[in-house]
Amino acid sequence: MLTILAYPTQGVIYCMAALHSISAAFFDPAKTASIPLLIESDQLTEANGIGQSTSNVMLVVGPVLGTQLFMGAGLQTMLVIDALTFLASALLIARVEIPERDLPEGATLNSISIEIATGWIYLTRHRLIRYLIALFFISLTCVGTWLPLAPFFIKSFLRGSDLVLGIQLGMLGVGGVLGGTLAPKLIKRYNKGVVLFASLLAEGLIMIVYSFVADVGLSVFICLLWGGGVSVMLVSYYSIMQELVDKKFSGRAFSLAKQSENLAILLAAGLAAVLSMYLSVDQIFTLGGITYLAIVLASAFTAPGRNLLATR
Repeated sequence: MLTILAYPTQGVIYCMAALHSISAAFFDPAKTASIPLLIESDQLTEANGIGQSTSNVMLVVGPVLGTQLFMGAGLQTMLVIDALTFLASALLIARVEIPERDLPEGATLNSISIEIATGWIYLTRHRLIRYLIALFFISLTCVGTWLPLAPFFIKSFLRGSDLVLGIQLGMLGVGGVLGGTLAPKLIKRYNKGVVLFASLLAEGLIMIVYSFVADVGLSVFICLLWGGGVSVMLVSYYSIMQELVDKKFSGRAFSLAKQSENLAILLAAGLAAVLSMYLSVDQIFTLGGITYLAIVLASAFTAPGRNLLATR
């Protein structure tokens, strides 16, 4: 952020955005893998629910605060405050004592390579973990077409302005807060596998309905439901993964999950570009939702799917 403050050029902004994405590829898996090391397993769902809700609060509040700071105090002040929030986060994390598994004494590049290889072997042999990561990949690939195509959908199908996109994003965030709060209660009443499976089906169905609704007000309401469903899905997904994965392999497992997420988003952007040459935006969303729904339903009849539904 401070680099952009010193050199506010387009090239520097792109470069810093790329570096931010690279750092997130390290930070996000480490954060997710750390949670089971800090709390008891019966508290995982509640902790993930709180984390998901607070993340979505920032998605709603952040843009509003950023706009007000930009208009009231200017770009330089906004960048300084943004940089300070990163610093405050780093200082808070530094105060947390996270139990670590030490590498063998005298660790070498070869021994570290063996550690990494052992982790990948563990993941390839765990069928349910592979299945969960694949489901999440499919989810992001199908739904990921929404973000690059949403502005065109709003203008051509809803006949709305750019403001509608901002409202829809805000409602996704509000729904995410509600979903993060509701998820632990749903998981407590039903088992984690059923909640995850139901939320995956719900997201596919919501995407189909969204593609057909031409009313702005109803579309905004659907985004509220969509955000809630995504939060419930993420809380149940990470809670199951955190319990399934052996703690000594958790970093590698969540690193794989993060990289599959990045790959899915990249693939979705490519699919959106290709499909837009042959289909209208609403048809692309319908196709994405139907594909999503069909794959999730079909997976329920596989052995890993049945294991997921039985996961408590």
